[in-house]
Amino acid sequence: MPRIRSLLMRDRIAQINQIRVLLAEYGLVIAQSPLQVQRHLPEIVADTTTELTELTKGMVCDMYKPLKQLDEQIARYDNRIRQTHRASAQCQRLEKIRGVGPMIATTITAAAGNARAFKNGRQFAAWLGLTPRQHPSGSRQRLFGITKRGNSYLRMLLVHRARAVVQQAPNRQMHYRAGSTSCRTDAV
Repeated sequence: MPRIRSLLMRDRIAQINQIRVLLAEYGLVIAQSPLQVQRHLPEIVADTTTELTELTKGMVCDMYKPLKQLDEQIARYDNRIRQTHRASAQCQRLEKIRGVGPMIATTITAAAGNARAFKNGRQFAAWLGLTPRQHPSGSRQRLFGITKRGNSYLRMLLVHRARAVVQQAPNRQMHYRAGSTSCRTDAV
């Protein structure tokens, strides 16, 4: 489900960019945000003072209909992901980790399945391609390069979410409990 949602998001971005480029040819600029396009597009089409021809207004309206359908499909997949998340105890446990929400929890559950296949978190991270592979031999540790194998979509989700958590870190004081994977934050 998260992968299909990602494809729908990609299609929505492409549709928004096509609409924005068409309007930019007439000197009408809309911000990149889907919310801005939804807010300003009906106003632009209804405005009679713009240089848009009737043909162009018709094309913009034709391009706006699939955009609305994509938004509806994305909303349906968001609801399905939330339902799957609520129904899974494993997803509920994963959500207790800071920065992990329904999207990441369901993707991890779908990709990794049984987490007992990994000895520790480092092996899981190496499987995803987040840390270097290691091959210990006796007392010698050999580290190899970071591979791009594994689930690239899950890796992308984790990296983006980790960046968001790190950006919030300077504004918060972190209190870690010994032996815990979670932390309590207090606003500074």
